[in-house]
Amino acid sequence: MLNTIIVDDSQICMEMLLDVCKNRFSLNLKGFTEPIDALKYTETNCVQLAFLDIDMPAVNGIDLGQLLRNINPDIILIYISSKKESCFDAMLIKADGFIPKPFHVYDIEYAVNRAVVLATNQNHYICGELADTFKLIIGQNVVHFSNSRSNDLLALCTAREGQPVSTEEAIKTLWPDRIVDDKTKRLYRKVTSNIRDTLREYTDTEIFCTARGCCYINPKNIHIRNRHNNLRSFTNDRYNT
Repeated sequence: MLNTIIVDDSQICMEMLLDVCKNRFSLNLKGFTEPIDALKYTETNCVQLAFLDIDMPAVNGIDLGQLLRNINPDIILIYISSKKESCFDAMLIKADGFIPKPFHVYDIEYAVNRAVVLATNQNHYICGELADTFKLIIGQNVVHFSNSRSNDLLALCTAREGQPVSTEEAIKTLWPDRIVDDKTKRLYRKVTSNIRDTLREYTDTEIFCTARGCCYINPKNIHIRNRHNNLRSFTNDRYNT
C-alpha cells in the first residue's frame, strides 16, 4: 500500500477525498488542512503519494510539492484545483496528475491507478536521514544493523557526502577511548563487513564503498537529507516573515 497524504485547506474537501480513497483504494492515508503539518509528517514518514490542493492561502500546493520533492525526489504528486489554468503551473514542476474540483470519482480512480503504476516502476528510494539519530531508509524500510557501530559509521560517511573517511578517523570516532592498533582495525573491518552484508539484504544498489585505508558512500545512489534544517527553512520562509 502506498503511504499517502491529502493536503487541502478546506476541511470538507480534504475529508471528502479521504473518504473516497478509503472506500475504493488500498492506501495508507493521512489528511491535513495545514501544509506545515503535512511537511512535518513527511519529514518523519516515507510518503510516496501526495494529493495537494494548489490554492491554499499560507503556502500554495506548488511550493509545498517542491518541498516534498526535496525530501523524497520520487514522491508522486497529484494536484487538486477548481481552476483549470492551475493545471499548467502543476505541469511546470512535472506533476504526476491533476484532479479538477468538484471531484469526480473517475478522475480520482485514474489518478490513483496511475500513481500505483508509477510507484511499481520506480527504483527503490534510498535516503540517509541526518537528524538526532541517523537512519537509512530503503524503499519503505528503515535499515537495521546487527552491529550498532555499523549505523554510526554509515552516519559519519553520509555526513561527508561521498568524501572518504580514513580508517584511523573511523576508529577514533567509533571507539574514542581506544588506540588505533591491530585489534581496533579488526573491529573496524567487522563493522564495514556488517554494513555491506546488511545492505545486500535490502538492495543491489551500491551505497557503501571501501578502499585501501578509507570508506565512503556513493552520493549518486543515496538522497541525503537533514530534516531539521529543511523544516526550519520552511518555517522561517513561510510563517515567520
